[in-house]
Amino acid sequence: MPSGTANNLQDFGQWPVYGSVLVLYGYGLAEDESRARRFALTDAEGVGVATVLTAILQPAFGRRRPREHQGHAEFFSGGTSFPSGHATPAFAGAAGLSEFFDNAWYASVPVHAAATAVGFGRIGHDAHWLSDIAASAVFGAGTTELLLYMHRHHDEEPAAAGTYSRRRTGKAVGWVLPSAGSSLAAGSISSASARAVRDFRIAAPHHCSVSSSADVEDGR
Repeated sequence: MPSGTANNLQDFGQWPVYGSVLVLYGYGLAEDESRARRFALTDAEGVGVATVLTAILQPAFGRRRPREHQGHAEFFSGGTSFPSGHATPAFAGAAGLSEFFDNAWYASVPVHAAATAVGFGRIGHDAHWLSDIAASAVFGAGTTELLLYMHRHHDEEPAAAGTYSRRRTGKAVGWVLPSAGSSLAAGSISSASARAVRDFRIAAPHHCSVSSSADVEDGR
């Protein structure tokens, strides 16, 4: 495959997928659509995790690239072919976009075709074997699907991360989730920015803050 064609395939796949994630989040901000924002943030999280996962798996499997002309079975020999560092996050992004539209064909087909184009572009550069791209699809989509499942599971069991109290040295200690409203000065930033801050707090690990009963009573 000519180098120019391979480059075009990579670009055709990467920018539509990642751009669509940004558009989805922007739509969620503009229309105050929390579901769109949650899916976009989880999708971005999936892309990031998939990128890190690839960086770990490539040296672990050590598969040689096609351009090195050592055969497709050369694993554990210092290579970085398996899986693809370009295709894995692309498939992660495609999975989240597809799930937002409940895997309807008009969304699922285009985004997965775009991610597949990234993979074929990498094959065109003799950078990966077809099996590398197939593995990238599994790892990438699986990463985002797992994150979506974990977030759904958390939402279905709010009591596990909700407010509770216990006694310690005679004092009641309340563990409460951070409140988005408590950290935003009224009128200091736009409502869209406020929603963005809240979304990132929700998407981040649910850390707890400690406050004594006296602090609660005093309004501190």
